Amino acid sequence: MLSLGVKSLACTASSGYMASCWYDIMSEMFQIDRVGSRAYLMINCESGSEGHVLDEISTFPEIKECTLTIGRHDILALVEAETAEELGYIIASKIRRIPEIRCTTTLVCTKAGL
Repeated sequence: MLSLGVKSLACTASSGYMASCWYDIMSEMFQIDRVGSRAYLMINCESGSEGHVLDEISTFPEIKECTLTIGRHDILALVEAETAEELGYIIASKIRRIPEIRCTTTLVCTKAGL
């Protein structure tokens, strides 16, 4: 755990694969609690399991959009929650627990355009 003033950054490894990092206190840093928390999640899956993972995460009510992609990541998903804490829980405890997911990259939305 790195300490960054009042913010802290927790880094964890997922099943021996690439480490991914998550801010513990995003709501204060990005001021996103006022309108809820949104993040784009880029997911890498075990080869051949992309369709199964897409079908599974699309059943979660917090997933507002998800699609298979070609390129560096296999799936792009839009996740919405009431708070940054809930967003972290959904990603760490629901989505990343799917066995066929190798790693994820999270892009937290701070301000919407258009």
